[in-house]
Parts: sequence; C-alpha cells; structure tokens
Amino acid sequence: MRHAVDSVSRGLLFIALGIVFFLNTYGILPWGFWVNVADLWPLLFILGGIALLLNKRVPFSTVLLVFLIALVGYSFVPGNNHLKYQGPYHTGSGGSMDFAVPLEEGINKANVALNLGGADINLNTVAPKTNSKNILEGQYEWTANVNPSSDQSPKLSQNRNGDTLNIEFDAEKRIGNGESKLDFTLNPQIDYGNMEVNAGAFNGTLDLSQLRMSNLDINSGASQLELRFGDTGTKTQAEVNAGASKVTLVVPEQVGLKIKISGFTNSTNFAGDGLFLQDKEWVSPNYDSAKSKIDLSMSVAAGKIDLVRPDTPSASSDKIY
Repeated sequence: MRHAVDSVSRGLLFIALGIVFFLNTYGILPWGFWVNVADLWPLLFILGGIALLLNKRVPFSTVLLVFLIALVGYSFVPGNNHLKYQGPYHTGSGGSMDFAVPLEEGINKANVALNLGGADINLNTVAPKTNSKNILEGQYEWTANVNPSSDQSPKLSQNRNGDTLNIEFDAEKRIGNGESKLDFTLNPQIDYGNMEVNAGAFNGTLDLSQLRMSNLDINSGASQLELRFGDTGTKTQAEVNAGASKVTLVVPEQVGLKIKISGFTNSTNFAGDGLFLQDKEWVSPNYDSAKSKIDLSMSVAAGKIDLVRPDTPSASSDKIY
C-alpha cells in the first residue's frame, strides 16, 4: 500500500513540475517563481518534520509536491517582487515603439483587439476637449527573448469596413517572454463595438469611464486589474475570464450593474455595496431605471473582487489599488 502511495505522489510531482515549467516557458508564470525558494526554504524542514512524526508514512515526493504548491501560491501574494526576475532566456535587451491610429473622416465606430503576453497595461482616454486626431495612440516597451536579433516589435494592423475601423495590436507570447509595458489612450469621440484583451498575465488599469462601449472581453492568467466604467448612457456587456487574480471594479453609483460570478472567487464585497442576489446574479437596485447599464460576467479561478461605487463618474487619475 505504501509503495502504491509513493508511486502516485512521485507521478503527481513530475506532472506538477512539467506544468510549472510549461507555464514558465510560455510566460504565463514568471521565472522569478523559483526565486521564492529563498523565502520558503524553512517550510521544507517543517514538512520533513511532519513526515517523521508520522513515522515516515508520508513519502518525500509528497513533501516536495506540497512545497511546490506552496511556491505557486506564494507567487501570487501582492508585493512579491521576485516575479520581476526574467529567467534564463532574458538577454537584458529590448525596445520600445510609439504607435497611433488616425481618426479618418467618416469613421464613427471602432473594434479593438489586444493580444499580449505578460504585461503592465494602462488604458486612459483622451480628454473630451482635446479634439484628438487619433483613435488610438500610445507606447509599447518590451524586453527581448531567446533571440534578441529577431523582430520583437508588436504588429499593429487595421482595416476599414464602412464607418467601422477594426484595430488589432498583436504582441504574441514568446518563449522566455520578459517584461513588457503598454500605455495607450482611446478617443471618446467615437463608439466602440468590441474590445478584446487576451493576455498571459497582467497588472494594470483599463479606464473605460468615458468610452461608449458595447462589448468587452478580457481573457488572462493571474492578474491584478482595475476596471473602470462610467455613466456614458450606453449598455455594456462585459466578460472577464482570469486565473488567480485581484480585480477592482469602479462603477459610478448611478450606473445600473449586474454581475454574474463563476469559478472559485473567495472574496467579494457586493452585499456591502448595496447589490442584492437575484437568480444567481448580483444586481444594483437601480438597474432597471438606469440610463447606463453594465452586465458583467466574471470567471476567476481564485482571488478577490472588490467593487467601488463612487457617487460621481470615476476620474482616470485616481487609482484605487
């Protein structure tokens, strides 16, 4: 019996190690994850002592498996700076790119798609009185991967269909993906049909408080995200699918809000912010009468979701987390 347990635990350990290395390789889990051993090494003695107290009935492979799980969990503790380590593929080189998409005559609507690896992302809106000539503009900074001589710059493409412009910003995940940072603005003079964000893992703020947006779709790994909505007189359908994450939602009090949650989210403050549970959805009392509505579906593997309901439209300069 003991031999069977030992075989199972060793098999699970190898599977877990393979998954971790896979996530490291494709930039979903930073290589700095392994530096956490320097903080948690005493845990090995504790687990080993427990195994001895149980008369060695706990295989050493089980001890290592539990330690590996602890390393993964510790990686998502806020303030863990070890994750900035870039790992064996990082060369220290990289680059930056300024970009802009002009607002052409006759364009009234845009669809935006962002395909990223791990990144710090900040989205703001152009001040309404600025009269900007661009739909989208910003800067992208990145570090090189295994082959710094290859073209590391993202691809920005666009195509027009009548009065609608489709924009795609593509910075695909690369082996040994280093740090990257995306700062950009969107113009509130036009409507946005769809905005899609696909990322391995990211930290940042998406300020949509001045944008008339119909659909928002976010797919990411472990993230720390602040998502801001505004009283724009429109209805927005939003979907967020994320790994272990901390998400802060900023939605003005006068905006009707409906939230449906799935996954293993272990902390929310929705009841304290006046929302009530109706047919497995959290709904604000003013949902039916509000001119602006947000229908939000969230699937978070584990983590915390905070809701902030200011009595005035959120300002992009005020950070919540």
